[in-house]
Amino acid sequence: MRSHSGGVVDRHVGAIDGELDWEEEAGGNKIAEHEDASSDDDESQESEEQGAGSCLGRGDDAYEPLPPGADARLRGVDVHLSYGCRPKVLGLTFILSDGSERAVGETRGTRVVNFSLEAGEGIVSIDYKRHNYRPHYTTVIRFLTTSGRVWACDDSANKKYGWSTPAIKAPEGEVIEYIGYDKMSLLVTGEPTTAPAPAPVAAGAEPKTLFAISGAATAEKMRFDSTALEEDADADAVECRESHAARVAEVYERARDDLANSEEASAASDAEALLQEAVRRLAAKQTALMARADGERDRIQAEYASAKSKLAADRKRKRDDLYDDHLRCNSILKLHGSGGGDDALGLCAVSDCRARYDPRRVPQRRRCAVDGCPSRDMTCGCNVAPCHRCHVPICEEHAERHEASCAAIASSRCGYSQDDDTINPACCGKILDQKKLAMCFYCNTICCPSCHDTCSGDKGWRECGAVWCNGCLLPYAGVGEACCNDCSFHRDQWVR
Repeated sequence: MRSHSGGVVDRHVGAIDGELDWEEEAGGNKIAEHEDASSDDDESQESEEQGAGSCLGRGDDAYEPLPPGADARLRGVDVHLSYGCRPKVLGLTFILSDGSERAVGETRGTRVVNFSLEAGEGIVSIDYKRHNYRPHYTTVIRFLTTSGRVWACDDSANKKYGWSTPAIKAPEGEVIEYIGYDKMSLLVTGEPTTAPAPAPVAAGAEPKTLFAISGAATAEKMRFDSTALEEDADADAVECRESHAARVAEVYERARDDLANSEEASAASDAEALLQEAVRRLAAKQTALMARADGERDRIQAEYASAKSKLAADRKRKRDDLYDDHLRCNSILKLHGSGGGDDALGLCAVSDCRARYDPRRVPQRRRCAVDGCPSRDMTCGCNVAPCHRCHVPICEEHAERHEASCAAIASSRCGYSQDDDTINPACCGKILDQKKLAMCFYCNTICCPSCHDTCSGDKGWRECGAVWCNGCLLPYAGVGEACCNDCSFHRDQWVR
């Protein structure tokens, strides 16, 4: 008799366990939904930047970076390569010690490989490799430094053969600071600009001023404070969520224990005759306990929402304090630099950067193209990258908005190729009149009348008239097919 009744009680307790577990899961989902709603509220409170320009913007027309300072020295070279399995050297960017740059050749829409000089190190020799077949454009460039270090833009730095003869060398006691590069032929041109070789500096012994040391220490401390703030806030949020979830689980565990030890469960176990009545009373008890547990759960969730709001307010206050510290540091740096020196006049506002920089020397390619973007005056350009489609510099804040607008109008712009989903830098990029656009014979790029040429060859019964875009007209374009037997372009490549 008892064994049979005990089975009945066990079945009800198991059913309650299942329902309570389901309620726990529902409660957890409600907590997660509350978190999502709170997150959406936080995001909706952030104001949208004013004066955002279109994706065609190139920045302030009046802005021009300052020229390199008289004492600026070479600190590195960006080698700009084309994409593909056989890259070409399209251009060079010489990076100077005052943050300014000198660019030669084509720098937009390229893959960048960086070469950085150590303290007290300079370039004494430059040589390069050319393509084996016509045209003989540059495929690899190599640098030799005063410390004996050899660097190339691929893995052929230490190979002996195939380099230009003779190499371009600086006079004795001098180093190369700049050299020309032809955009059309992709060859090094002219004589190099040289300067006296810097005195060698031992590792870690680079001379620094007291201001430079204090500035570096301040930047490092602010990077550490920013990271610590975010990590502590995330840890507090996780701890708060887990503790409240544990309390909700404890409430339901207590309810299950109370139900299993109740008089109603004992009555159902002791008497088969009272089984039906005990089951009814058991269900009534379950309903009451569940109602009480739901009430306690709602109270705990309200406490959790309040605690989460306090944590968010505390994080915002700490971020505001950190931003005030950033503004104070900037004002000190600007006051120090007002005397006309070459010291950095700003501190980057990006939390994991905090580098010192001179806002007057930030290159155009590192300034967001959206008009009124605060990153122009608050960052060193570390959060700016070129659009993969139109090559316009865009910061991380405006990247998503720019991607949407750029994708919407890209197919109507001069130089757009649907095959690659990109705009050829050789074309102007203007929005085209659909009645006047033309399509390149070889690469299917749409272009305007000023960015293409027409073949005047003869097909035998009429003039060819095929359209060639500016990109395919370049000598290094690598076009592999003629439009007619008497093609006007790339005549040296066709077999007669």
